Amino acid sequence: MSTVALTSHIEGNRGTPHVRIAFLLHNAYAMGSTVRTTMTLADTLAGRHEVELVSVFRHRQNPQLGRSPEVPLRALVDRRVGSADAADPLARRAGEVFPKGDSRSHQYHQLAEQRVIDWLRKTDADVVVGTRAGLNVLPARFGPRHAVRIGQEHLTHDNHPHGLRTELQRWYCGPDALVTMTEADARDHRRGMRLPRTRVPAIPNSVAEPPVPPAERARIAHHGLGSAIEAEWVKGSIAAVSTVDGCLVPRDSTRGVADALLALMRDDGLRAEMGRAARAGAAKRFAPDGVADRYERLFSTLVGERAGRSAPPPSGLADWRDRATALAATAGILARGAVRRGRRKLGRVG
Repeated sequence: MSTVALTSHIEGNRGTPHVRIAFLLHNAYAMGSTVRTTMTLADTLAGRHEVELVSVFRHRQNPQLGRSPEVPLRALVDRRVGSADAADPLARRAGEVFPKGDSRSHQYHQLAEQRVIDWLRKTDADVVVGTRAGLNVLPARFGPRHAVRIGQEHLTHDNHPHGLRTELQRWYCGPDALVTMTEADARDHRRGMRLPRTRVPAIPNSVAEPPVPPAERARIAHHGLGSAIEAEWVKGSIAAVSTVDGCLVPRDSTRGVADALLALMRDDGLRAEMGRAARAGAAKRFAPDGVADRYERLFSTLVGERAGRSAPPPSGLADWRDRATALAATAGILARGAVRRGRRKLGRVG
């Protein structure tokens, strides 16, 4: 069934088009915030769509974070000792297409690259979502032309080294959308990269309510902390964040952080007020249903746009403007870093 036919007659539970969604992860069997938030988003979307988790690597029998039985999980490369993949000669040959600037590039041998490319060519997903910079590039280069291709950026633009930003500039014009976690990072990507055909929205991570014993849940409520936090947060009374639900301090200022924390420790009323604001803000920004709704609207828009036009041109046709953009972004990042270091030396930041 074609994408156009699929989305025109099958509707999700909330009136949005029913689509097949595949999330491409580095290693869904490992611990990590990207794995956790992706599984949470997949579980939420599975209530009204067909969702699949695709892990490039597998190193153990079961995922450390568990998973919902409603969301299928497949691994492309088995790294467990004694597996056929571990003995494959291609697993000893350095990869050729995974971005070298990605910190995980040393793990992407030719076997891993070929398995990802083969899966991309065969998948019938309507939407393919990459979950790290290097993995975003592979769907951009080899993804099915019928599918909407979305990349997630869990790290900030400025956090990427210059070499990786240069590689991403070449390929990031391929995805239909590049989703950042914050509005500020979305602005940095729009400013620091030439992406004339790629949407760059900001959608925060989906954070499920953790399993917390009743006694600890009571402590959360007593301190005014929100439900959309990890269970470990119950061990503390203060979390410094921003605006009405936290304190803003100068960047890189240990003295500023210490002063703000002392002020909160000494003011029970202020802590309680900020805690209430933080709880309301967390529920609004990070609740799984709300985050899933935003992704659904993005999917619906992009699938509709894709149905109404021909497949996008291939990415990778970099020119001097792309290289100049990457260089300018790096120069700006270095300049801002130099200013901060200068301020610290002058004693303007504690």
